[in-house]
Amino acid sequence: FIRTAMRHLPGIDRDAFALRVDSEAAQLAAIRAGFGIGICQVAIARTDPALVRLLPDVLDLPLPVWIVMHEDLRRGERYRAVFDALVQGLSAVAANG
Repeated sequence: FIRTAMRHLPGIDRDAFALRVDSEAAQLAAIRAGFGIGICQVAIARTDPALVRLLPDVLDLPLPVWIVMHEDLRRGERYRAVFDALVQGLSAVAANG
């Protein structure tokens, strides 16, 4: 995100970011607590009316998702059911941005 922000927002550098977290849940908690502007998935942020989307035309970060299964598991009904449910659920999330 920092590299993307630096490319698209003039005057932004690494020093503009006071907090770094490796957990999206922690980042979301920091945003909700008022630490400042942060990024998160649109589908997650949409569930919280207190969050406001900023700069959608400037900072739109795609999130490619691959759903894969080892070929040895493809014949198992339970594995296939979980796989199909993941495909259906993640496709719905992707369709709603």
